[in-house]
Amino acid sequence: MRINTKFFTIPFFIILIFSSNTLFAQFPVWSSVTPGANGPVYSVIEFNGELIAAGFFTSPGRNIARYNGTKWDTLGSGLNDTIFALAVYNNKLIAAGSFDTAGGVVCNNIAEWNGTSWAPLGLGTNNTIFTADTSGTSLFIGGRFTTAGGDSCSRVARWEDSTWSPLGVGVNGNVYAFERIGTGLFIGGSFTMSGTDTAKRIVRFDLDSSVYTPLGTGIDSGSVYALSRFQGMLYAGGDFRTIDGDTVNRIAMWNDTSWLPVGTGINGTVRTFEAFGDGLLAIGGSFTNAGGVGANNIVACGGPSSFAPFGGGLGGTVTNPGVYDIMGWRAVTIAGGWFANINIARWGLLPVAPELISPEEAENNVSVTPLFTWQGGGWMYSFNIQVARDANFLNISQADSNMLVTEFQVQDTSALLELTTYFWRVRASNGLGNGPYSLIRFFVTTSLLGTVNTGEIPDKFNLYQNFPNPFNPVTKIKFDLPRISGNSSLRVEVYSITGELVRELLNTDYAPGRWELEFDASQLASGIYFYKISASQFTQTRKMILIK
Repeated sequence: MRINTKFFTIPFFIILIFSSNTLFAQFPVWSSVTPGANGPVYSVIEFNGELIAAGFFTSPGRNIARYNGTKWDTLGSGLNDTIFALAVYNNKLIAAGSFDTAGGVVCNNIAEWNGTSWAPLGLGTNNTIFTADTSGTSLFIGGRFTTAGGDSCSRVARWEDSTWSPLGVGVNGNVYAFERIGTGLFIGGSFTMSGTDTAKRIVRFDLDSSVYTPLGTGIDSGSVYALSRFQGMLYAGGDFRTIDGDTVNRIAMWNDTSWLPVGTGINGTVRTFEAFGDGLLAIGGSFTNAGGVGANNIVACGGPSSFAPFGGGLGGTVTNPGVYDIMGWRAVTIAGGWFANINIARWGLLPVAPELISPEEAENNVSVTPLFTWQGGGWMYSFNIQVARDANFLNISQADSNMLVTEFQVQDTSALLELTTYFWRVRASNGLGNGPYSLIRFFVTTSLLGTVNTGEIPDKFNLYQNFPNPFNPVTKIKFDLPRISGNSSLRVEVYSITGELVRELLNTDYAPGRWELEFDASQLASGIYFYKISASQFTQTRKMILIK
């Protein structure tokens, strides 16, 4: 189980209304992550910003594939058999399951992907791994194996400092789930013993003392497939029916001293949990009813006795459909399993257009290095901003994408011109794609030093020699503009000795007066440059020297 809360929040679109027994919710629908996978997806995770799906399939990859928000791609040549679990450890992707090669390299049931190639984790294990989780500097695995790295490890093991080690005496049956709470690693599966002590289907392993402690009398029969901390409780799910003879129907919660039912339970096997903070626990598996609420293999839980349909659910015409893993990715929910939506689906809505805050509409005297801010909202994950001198955004002056915050600071002092009208807009994206752009706003930048116009309007054009000259790295450029009839434009440009345009200082409407600009050449190399003014019918060029 993973809690994905860094960027995922329950969208504002969801309206949760609790009564004494029921949670009502309004949800969007599920859609496939096209074209999906041609076999079951057992695990999903985020790695380097991409969605990773793994299981038993040949397309879009060999049992594992990655999705960047637009298209699927392979991870090398993939793995030669089933992957049941994924994790991220030391900035590498971990794949675990039942295979013996990854990318053509011998890897016994576990391998790591560094972004370009696969590699083994020591000697791996002698049998299947069903679950993997990380905590601090440790990677934990559980499954059917009895050795890891060639040493005895009874169904659970730890990888740390490039070495495999057992977790104490281990357990005597398959392990399917982990959940870390404090110094305790909770372990769920089909076992009945830990060493010589009774530990029926669930047990706590203390990471400091290496002692196993049962949770009450344990779970009477069946298996535990899912564990999650939610609202201060430990939730357990599986195919079990009773605890201490009391009916709980495949889901129960542990309050540190005793087991409690979760409503009236679920009418089929629970395979996975995903907690989105303490507001929502997503439950997946193979079932049609949860707490008396119709649920097609996936359901939302807001707390004890509070269930609601998760969209229309996931199933379809396939035999024995089920949801095997759930996660939050780019502000939408992802589910993997065996169902008609090609075994991997996403739930959410495209984000609405952001609301622009500053600069305000038609604002004047805006800095040439402005701070743009806007309002985010539900279903928004990242943002793209465009700033241009035309409302059609054909000439982009400044742009940035995949921003995870609702502001953008222009850093380059030469990116925007002074005394120029600019248009800007923002759109949001999520795991479904791009939303619409916001309404377009415009603003006018300020003059770096402005114009001096006190009624003394010059009667002729004149471009003065810059001062100081030579300079390092700032100099002043002055020019006179008389009154003219009609409208015209004003441009001041700087060229290199080879004739290359290196800076456009002004590009604005003609305005008479005595002008003074400040030119900062800190980003240019020493040498000879030429500055040129074009105003109405007047054009003049002068030379200046930059010495650093």
